Amino acid sequence: MRTLTELDKKVLRAEFPQLSFSEDADIDRYFELRSLGDQRQALDIYNRTLLVKYPQKERRVLLMSYYRKRDVRFKEVLADALAELAQKKIQEIKKIIDFFAAAVAPLDLTDVRTLIRVCEKIVRSISLNRFESVHFSRKHTHYAQWLLYREKEMEKAADIIRMYVTDTLSSVRTFRQESHTRATYGFCTEAHGTDTSSTIDFSQLVFTAEQVRTIEIAKTITKIEDRVLAYAIKYWHRYDDRAFENTVLLYSRKYKTHHYNIFHSIKTGRSHQWKDEDILHLVLAHVASGYYYSISGDLYLQRNWHWLKALLVERAEHHHQKGKKVPATHRRSSTPHARKTAGTRARTRARKKELPALPSEKISKKDSGESKQKDETAGMERVFRHNTKNVRTCSSRASRTGTHAEARHSDIVTSSPVHQEGAATVERSSPPEETVESIAHIVKRITGKDYGVYRELFFKEVRTAIRTVLNRATVRRGLRLRARKNNAEDTIYHFLHTHYDDPYQRWPNSHEYQQVHTLGFSIHSLEPIIVTWAESEGL
Repeated sequence: MRTLTELDKKVLRAEFPQLSFSEDADIDRYFELRSLGDQRQALDIYNRTLLVKYPQKERRVLLMSYYRKRDVRFKEVLADALAELAQKKIQEIKKIIDFFAAAVAPLDLTDVRTLIRVCEKIVRSISLNRFESVHFSRKHTHYAQWLLYREKEMEKAADIIRMYVTDTLSSVRTFRQESHTRATYGFCTEAHGTDTSSTIDFSQLVFTAEQVRTIEIAKTITKIEDRVLAYAIKYWHRYDDRAFENTVLLYSRKYKTHHYNIFHSIKTGRSHQWKDEDILHLVLAHVASGYYYSISGDLYLQRNWHWLKALLVERAEHHHQKGKKVPATHRRSSTPHARKTAGTRARTRARKKELPALPSEKISKKDSGESKQKDETAGMERVFRHNTKNVRTCSSRASRTGTHAEARHSDIVTSSPVHQEGAATVERSSPPEETVESIAHIVKRITGKDYGVYRELFFKEVRTAIRTVLNRATVRRGLRLRARKNNAEDTIYHFLHTHYDDPYQRWPNSHEYQQVHTLGFSIHSLEPIIVTWAESEGL
């Protein structure tokens, strides 16, 4: 039987506040839940607590067996297990202290960029709550003092983390008071009266006009929804650019702005493949001060984002091809084409008057940062002013005239050339037409009735239509056909319910479509389901 030292007990009490050295309340709770028939909570305690405290299977089984039999050897096995657990925790604590001492303590406070980059990475790896990192570092400072293991280095690292997270006047005063207390009671070996506090001098950071232009949006954009869209456009395709991320972080820390929080929201959403509307709501939470919600503003965000995202796709393709030699087949002479008649020019001018030109994307080595800022501001204002009308026009044409609308849209877009470096001009290809139609709109178009108010009636009978279409769309038969059909039915029903009012639902590009196809059913459109449902209802 191993004996627990005072240091072992001290560490275990700090890591497990409810721990007892003579009995285990978690084991008692585990058997109590099993006797009550609550297997789910019992299994949760076993996996979440007992496996952590007693990682060795043989000792864990023996310990629980002795407890159930009320064997006197239970305390001996428990003492051995706790002693082993204490040694394991001490080794883990030493590894963490080594990491802080090697990564944070040697940092030079005058090297602001490196300091912020390292501290930000550590703070975010500890917890989403930034102040939790302060508590975490101070706790391991106490551990270092208990273990007499690299105390000064860990204390310096904890002070740097604290100054980085809470760089305010009150926190500095509190920090100085705590430093004085530590010196008084002998926790600090430095001479009494030495001012160990330091502050991070953000004034040393200097940003060029080009860097500011890539971070800030135009000051003329004042509406909250427009600011959300402007930030999304700026950061959407740069979420994986580590150099740009560090620049935004340093800029935010110097001027105490929300730019990095906005960037991190977009980065998190895109990295985890969240829906666009969820990402925009995260950005909105940082742009708006206090609680803010508007139904009209939410609809405004959805409509305009669908229009602006098409521009983002074209801009990404343009930057991807930037610097490459333009093929000869895409080059155009500086003189007008010989076959371009006066009538064609007149029609082109008329279209340009109806539809404002997209923001210019000319890239010139001689362009200054100020001119780029003005061009971007003007382009954003034009898009925000006319995108609602354009989205409504595209939706109407897509549902009525199909191919003719696509041809006109292609003609309009290609009339605005994109200039590459070296004064070469490339015609912009039109983005693919996307369906701008919600499930509710399809139902209304097929039946002539609005089921937006009575959507419960629609979902009450639509499962029968889904099963009927699945029977016709089976491409892979075999074992477990009924189970696969049930899963496909639930997947389609969930998509219909989730995207019933979504005007930008894209079934062929959705994750649910891939699931249904994997299950062995080929359903390329949801309209046959709605048509089958309408026929069964006699509509």
